[in-house]
Amino acid sequence: MLSVVPGAGVGVYDRTVVMLGYTTKTGNVSIGPSLSIYMMQVCGAVICDRVMGVAPGGRAQSDWYFPGRLGASTSVTRRLS
Repeated sequence: MLSVVPGAGVGVYDRTVVMLGYTTKTGNVSIGPSLSIYMMQVCGAVICDRVMGVAPGGRAQSDWYFPGRLGASTSVTRRLS
């Protein structure tokens, strides 16, 4: 997943996830580790600076499908830094 972070300065956030999951006819559940790489402009009261880093973490997601075109999805991501 690659996201562009809008704001005063443009930032970039990229996340790589490896997931293990279980799927049924009505949904799926998955969990796994993730690694986030980010670069963005951060401004305080006086100065602005570019921040870059790497953050390991974890991710869990569930998707449920209902009759017709409806569904629900939940996602939890936890970065360790």
